Amino acid sequence: MMRKLAFVVLVSAGCLKDVQHHCTDSTSCTLNGMIGTCEPQGFCSFADPTCPSGRRFGELAGSLSKQCVGGGEGSDGGLMPQIDARPDMYVADARECFGSGAYELCFTNMPPMGTVLLMGTLDTNGGSCMAMPASWAAAGQPDACLIVGQTVTVDSAGLTVTGTRPLVIVGANVTISGLLDIASHRGGAVAPGGNATQCAAFPTTPANSTIGAGAGAGGSFMTRGGNGGRGESSGVIGGTSAAADTAAPTILRGGCPGQLGGTGTNPAGAVGAGGGAIYIAAGKLSMPNTGAINASGAGATGGGTYSGGSGAGSGGMIVIYTYQVAMGGGKLVANGGGGASGGSSSANGVSGSDPTPTAPTTPAPGGNGGGSSGGDGFAGTTQAQSGAFGQNKSGGGGGGAGGYIQSNITLIGISSSPNTTIVP
Repeated sequence: MMRKLAFVVLVSAGCLKDVQHHCTDSTSCTLNGMIGTCEPQGFCSFADPTCPSGRRFGELAGSLSKQCVGGGEGSDGGLMPQIDARPDMYVADARECFGSGAYELCFTNMPPMGTVLLMGTLDTNGGSCMAMPASWAAAGQPDACLIVGQTVTVDSAGLTVTGTRPLVIVGANVTISGLLDIASHRGGAVAPGGNATQCAAFPTTPANSTIGAGAGAGGSFMTRGGNGGRGESSGVIGGTSAAADTAAPTILRGGCPGQLGGTGTNPAGAVGAGGGAIYIAAGKLSMPNTGAINASGAGATGGGTYSGGSGAGSGGMIVIYTYQVAMGGGKLVANGGGGASGGSSSANGVSGSDPTPTAPTTPAPGGNGGGSSGGDGFAGTTQAQSGAFGQNKSGGGGGGAGGYIQSNITLIGISSSPNTTIVP
């Protein structure tokens, strides 16, 4: 039996490393008794006679960290204190920020820090979530479930994430010891953030036919889903997949659903849903070989006799921002599901498979049996496959496309499907 979420917060005096400290005036620029200056860039500087300006940015000044204000070489000569923790006290107008760019989170008042253990099931619509800071919505990001801790650990027994909102995890030390499952699964609910509103419409709709219907296309995202196979005759068209996105997403969103197959003497089965969406901002991210994040799309369900196979869902989205990694063989997976086969005169269509997170480069097979076979889903560098054409039977559904994985640094020691895009 699946254990319920164990959500334990032990409030402590621990300090969060590797954050940015934003200021609006110099009253928030006090460090170890040194009174600083709030610079126009929104970061604190402190006196340093080796700089031409006489001031040097502090270590929590983001990309300006430890640089002389106004430029110039200089040398801190040990004058700047080595900051490895946030200040113990905050003023009302001070901000602490995590991540960068479109995915930056800034807190006016930090929530309680402590130890968070995640296992069992986490509902992103439930009461275990904290509210997202105002800066998140101001950047155009969707409402999400926020989990914050000094140490956040996904237990080796794993965590299944449900609900409709994407998941955001913030912590000084984040460890994924088991499977963090934010994927859609055939026959189950849509993953958190899945079936995103940004998904493009399918250009063509599969035709109905009582002697062999056209099949639905697979969902597209950062790659293109497979097309749906045509039905019994050339005039019984299958669905066409939408074009792949041409630019990296700047909104935390999930993958796209497949397309419903055409109706034969019986209706088509359910489409595969798109994978979910997760963002992790960590001072240090650890993922041993037992750890994995699965944001894949679902396989499509087989339909009735002469129905066209339905298309599978595309992979979702995984975004990581971290300063340090300890990857011991963990896996990041946002693959597409397998399309369903069409139905024949005497047999129902066969369901496509869900991706397997322990085998990230192995495509999820399309359904095989009944009518024409469904297309395999995206995995590794293998593109989603189109469904087979109908021959005395209905067409096969298209496989689901690949999702999107992003990190600010190279994640050495992991398997990633699709390949991780580096955005500093």
